[in-house]
Amino acid sequence: MKLHRPSRLCVAVLFCAVVLPALPAAANETLAQLEARVPTEPLDFTAAATAQVATLAEQVEAIEYQNSLYPVDATAEQILEVVENLVDAKARVDRLLRRTVEVRGRFVEEQDEEVRRTAAREFLVTTAILTELSGRIRYISFDALHEAAYDIRENSESRARMLEILTEYRSSIGAAVMAQGMLRPPVPGPRGPGVAATATEQAAALKLIRATRQHDMIDVVANFARSTSNPQLLISAAVTIRRIGLPQPPRPGSDPTLPRPAITAAELHALLSRIDASSLDESWNERRADLLAWLDVRRREGEPDATYRLGNLDVREGDWLLMRNPSPYNLFTDLSPGLFTHVGVVTTERGSDGIRRFVVVDLPERGNAIPAVPVDTFVRRTLDYVFLRHVDDEAGETMSDVARSIIGNESHFDLNFRTAGIERLKGQDLAGKKIEGYCAGLLLLCAQATERPRSDFFPVAEHPAGGNTLANLEKLGISMGHDFLSPTGALFSDKLQLVGRRETMYDPRRQIEQAVYDHFAAGLREGELTPSPDWFQSLRERLAKASKNNPLLARALADAAGVNRNMDLVAAAKLGAVIETLDEIAYGASGEYRLAMTAMRSEPARGRLRRAQNERTRQLQKYQQRHADLYQAFGRGEISPRQLRIALVGYYVAKGKRQLNERFFREPEKQGEPEKQRE
Repeated sequence: MKLHRPSRLCVAVLFCAVVLPALPAAANETLAQLEARVPTEPLDFTAAATAQVATLAEQVEAIEYQNSLYPVDATAEQILEVVENLVDAKARVDRLLRRTVEVRGRFVEEQDEEVRRTAAREFLVTTAILTELSGRIRYISFDALHEAAYDIRENSESRARMLEILTEYRSSIGAAVMAQGMLRPPVPGPRGPGVAATATEQAAALKLIRATRQHDMIDVVANFARSTSNPQLLISAAVTIRRIGLPQPPRPGSDPTLPRPAITAAELHALLSRIDASSLDESWNERRADLLAWLDVRRREGEPDATYRLGNLDVREGDWLLMRNPSPYNLFTDLSPGLFTHVGVVTTERGSDGIRRFVVVDLPERGNAIPAVPVDTFVRRTLDYVFLRHVDDEAGETMSDVARSIIGNESHFDLNFRTAGIERLKGQDLAGKKIEGYCAGLLLLCAQATERPRSDFFPVAEHPAGGNTLANLEKLGISMGHDFLSPTGALFSDKLQLVGRRETMYDPRRQIEQAVYDHFAAGLREGELTPSPDWFQSLRERLAKASKNNPLLARALADAAGVNRNMDLVAAAKLGAVIETLDEIAYGASGEYRLAMTAMRSEPARGRLRRAQNERTRQLQKYQQRHADLYQAFGRGEISPRQLRIALVGYYVAKGKRQLNERFFREPEKQGEPEKQRE
């Protein structure tokens, strides 16, 4: 998100004039302290170590933000030094995160279950802190690299050097920034027109994307391939698409609301076919011919290989996808915070159109049939995911076969999070069988078919969170057994290799949403749930109760809600009322943050003639008046964009928590201390 540049510059000039010379040294020293403090042995993950890691991570983020600023009159060399320091810091944090995650499979070595569980919880907190830090530095880098690219836009030598630096460090966020600036038509900036990239620079930008294997750039590269008139650049764009992952076509009869692929094998083949071969030398013609042959197979038959390229990893059949979005469920067990909230299993399927696709099969809460979605489309639902792969290829093949066999089967999401329905299916032919369970139960369904012990996949037992959690969930008609499986539990298996992950990106709105959800989980544990549904929700619950003796009404309600007709509709109505209200509060708070930030970056609102403009003016005035002190301080350059963001995030997190207490909990003052806002 690009903030108000004049204020940024005022702060930058003031700050850099005083302390800029010391910043790189301070950053290196603090990062070194963080690297030294993060444990490398399972039992060294303690509450004390976690607290120190959290403090150092906050310091690193604050220093790196200041390190991203430079004075208005900075030379190109100084700007490039800032760029290199920033991408180097990001690379170091990512290496530290990878090193930490590698410890995950060694907790099984500890025999004492309580000791293992305590250390595992601290490991999860530490991993979450480092993941967040990586995302925050990526967030900082997005603005900083945009500023740097803009400020050296007329210096071709410096532009080339910046591309070299980003390629050397394989900076994925650098690829995103440079692709937007060089593979799209120039956009006028606040201080003048943009500068069109040369063909050499565009080729270098494509090389950077290939080096980072940044799959998120597929839309930009696809549009560039359509628009360029340079045949060599078109071929380079096609090579880049092949390198980062060619999108798969939608399944026949698939959900029309799913995102469409950025480009298909058929379209890219057509683009390359239109190139005049006589305009190319022998080497370029060889590349074009190789691409045409490769694309021809995929447009006619789909993916023929044992793997599918998805950015920086090659997905295989039987891989497990663990993903996370803001959710109230990640604190419901004693193995928390849950790093993941939903799962899927990768398999292949040849559709009625004859195309073979790599798809993700999952067991969603809504719906009454097991869906399958092309893997590259499925992962667009989340900003944070990993893929796990069993060390035994035969086990992977078996799990893939199970996932494929249940596509389209009737499904019944169990709101009591039981696995009994899954376990009953062990050893059976699954064709046409109803799959009754919850998301992580799908993993168990695939795992139990391998005849390997359950502990190979879920080595750390999980139980419901303590306090009042179970009693409060019972009010919603939900119970949780003491043999619970969560999406995060599989992370501790030493038989599952982590084969790839997506780099996360910090988002202030997601921070607000997750803080509200976490507060709800804390309230379940420490308070007394007293849900107050609105009129519509109350009516729905009454209808659900009435449907117990009216099969026709029950079917109508289930079909309208998009759930299995055998689901406990009363429990679903109660839970639905809570989740809808919770989502309304969480998304409402994050939405207000977005509007407030827009108002802070806007000129003072004044009345206009047209009604639509007047409505926008009233909205701007509302938030400029609500946050008048912040607005004035930011306009005068007295606070930085980062300080503004922290203040607004804190305000809307607190507002969301207050609303949540009013709707759900009688005695909010008896709950735990409010969480500390990261600065």
